[in-house]
Amino acid sequence: MTHRNRIFGTVSCMTMLIVFLLGVTGNTLVAAKSPENIELNLSTPAQEGNKLSTPELIEQAFASGEITAEQRILYLAYALYDYKSLPSQYLSNVGWFGDSYVEEVDAAQKAVASGKGTSFSSAIETEFTRLSALATTVCMVEDGVNSTESVNFHLDYNTIDETLTIDDYEISLETTFSTEVTTYGWAKPPFCTRDIGTCTATNPWGKYPVQVADLGPGLLGRVQFGEPGEGRGSYIGQVGDNPNTPATETTARATCMVLNSDYSRIDVLTHRIILTVQLLTSLIMRFNMV
Repeated sequence: MTHRNRIFGTVSCMTMLIVFLLGVTGNTLVAAKSPENIELNLSTPAQEGNKLSTPELIEQAFASGEITAEQRILYLAYALYDYKSLPSQYLSNVGWFGDSYVEEVDAAQKAVASGKGTSFSSAIETEFTRLSALATTVCMVEDGVNSTESVNFHLDYNTIDETLTIDDYEISLETTFSTEVTTYGWAKPPFCTRDIGTCTATNPWGKYPVQVADLGPGLLGRVQFGEPGEGRGSYIGQVGDNPNTPATETTARATCMVLNSDYSRIDVLTHRIILTVQLLTSLIMRFNMV
């Protein structure tokens, strides 16, 4: 198998198998037909040897007293949203799941944005404000100069690693969608409509937003949720009821997904990447139906 085919297979698994696989027990993959029954484990996957992921290096430094509590939360924010600002000693190519840390980081940023006062220094508050103001429309990071659409997805991107093309991402996403919705009968995700729930803008594509972006050497990808105006995406928010289900929900969310534009540099086994995508799409399904 060529290097390109191995990488494509990895990303295909990421965007395809996460949707309909329940979990990894050893190397056993079990199909899951009900997203609400999926048990999520969003911690960093176990690694061979003593290699640590970026968040593990940050947590290790905090535990040893090398960095303060506010430096810890800022460095985690950098790891999620602006890895180039992270001190180089914390950059690692060990794969990790971004969703484990987003709630804590976003809570800190919301506290700063509220203006009600926090225990953070003015320098830290300034950085949180800058991160919250990063330009974003599709999802989480500044939009790429290119965009394309498949039947069910809108993708935004800049440069993609030479081992893949944007068509590879599209094929994987659509294959996932077919399995998820057609085979298993899971509900389609809801989209934002202006003034419905907390949404302030209508999704102009009527398709699920996906950003393919440079997330650094370790972050595999993540599902982004939140509210409009938080710098996370213009078309995410709480919609209340998902019109694609027979039930009446009250807190279903419109979300978006970010996938790394270069998986060739990430040190992670294929079955762990499968688990990563499984977890990301499981989150989408849960947000659909809560």
